Amino acid sequence: MKATMQKVPQRVGWSWRYKMFEEVTKPEYWHAHQEFELVLHRNFQGKSRVGHFEGDIEHNELLLIGPGIAHSFESINSNEQNLCETHVIWFREEWIAKLMYSCVELRQLGPVIKSASKGVRFSTDTAEKVFQHLDNFNHLTPIGQLAVLMQVLGELCADQSH
Repeated sequence: MKATMQKVPQRVGWSWRYKMFEEVTKPEYWHAHQEFELVLHRNFQGKSRVGHFEGDIEHNELLLIGPGIAHSFESINSNEQNLCETHVIWFREEWIAKLMYSCVELRQLGPVIKSASKGVRFSTDTAEKVFQHLDNFNHLTPIGQLAVLMQVLGELCADQSH
């Protein structure tokens, strides 16, 4: 099956994008895009497909998917009292490469970024830490949000499970 190429809307004045979705159910949507996608699923039980890999999704599932990698997520069990929550951060390859080049501290992210070409699954502990960073994210200033993104990238580097 051919994936739909999705265009991630860019925010004027921003170099990356964050969005949170709340849904009773999440229908399968096989797609790809030019950006990296860091996706966190909460209150979610379902199926994931990333490239040629198929697996189950449970609460606190955190994945990093590289540019051009087809993927889909589908919930199979949810209710209106406990909505599926999906947090997504998109960023361009050129942007993260420039950051890693300019900021020596971020170079340890290199192996994680390289592994994203097949998809990276992080531990549920890392997923919970990322969620705590994203709590009230939309109420922060743009610079505050960027600072939180740096903390999130640090959590990805610290995860030893991938």
